[in-house]
Amino acid sequence: MNNGRRLLVLVVIPLAVATACSQHGDATGTLQGHLYGVGGPAPGLPVPFPGTITVTRNATSWEIKTGVDGFYTVTVPPGRYTVTGRSPHFNGGTESCPAPNPVEVSNGSTATLDAYCSLK
Repeated sequence: MNNGRRLLVLVVIPLAVATACSQHGDATGTLQGHLYGVGGPAPGLPVPFPGTITVTRNATSWEIKTGVDGFYTVTVPPGRYTVTGRSPHFNGGTESCPAPNPVEVSNGSTATLDAYCSLK
């Protein structure tokens, strides 16, 4: 028998559990830098190149387009990365332009690594 009464059900979701789970699964850092042409006639200063940057960690790669300023930025999981670039301004985009060394990206931080196309 109802007697005109309504039943109210209160559902409580523990927020602490949801927050703790997301903090451990979403660790990221930022990797940024430029694609440059270097060398050539004096003074041989770095020249920003538009093109594509490939960021690689183990068997995973990200491809990022650069603008005319050669700048790239990408959010990645923490780890050790290599960077190479390609530009239509360097041998028609057929040759890779490597960064001089790998870089370590830490959780919550920003690492910078430039790639260089060696001009003659």
